[in-house]
Amino acid sequence: MRRSLALGLAGLAAAVAAYLLWPRASSPEERVRAAVRQMEHGLEGRDASSVLDHVSEQFHSSTLGDRTDLRRAVLAEVLRGGGLKVVTLQADVLPEPDGRLRWVGRVAAARAGGAGLAAVTEGELQQFHVDALFGNEGGEWRVLDARVTPVQ
Repeated sequence: MRRSLALGLAGLAAAVAAYLLWPRASSPEERVRAAVRQMEHGLEGRDASSVLDHVSEQFHSSTLGDRTDLRRAVLAEVLRGGGLKVVTLQADVLPEPDGRLRWVGRVAAARAGGAGLAAVTEGELQQFHVDALFGNEGGEWRVLDARVTPVQ
């Protein structure tokens, strides 16, 4: 009897531990924010796939062109070397009536010179307003459209 009770308690403890440690599904808003962070790190780390993995095949932008144009621009930055420092200054994720999400924010960005990203100063950062529409494609949130305009 004691052995059964001990095994039962051990099983219950294991179940509770598994429940507490099991990864939780994040909200769609958190997943969009995470995608934006991964894209920023991809630009800084000269990793084109970290950026392009979050861009839809149907991507089209009035300021950035289609996915092919964006791919060329990202690859050009990667091949240029030095990296691109990008810092989100302010951002909101807003729901759209059709279930998509809009990431609206202000970012600061600068190309790193020969001294690398560590040498980029705050004065070299240029600010941009970004309005990006994300759609859920097979469980992944990807950019469908984006407008990037310099802040005056």
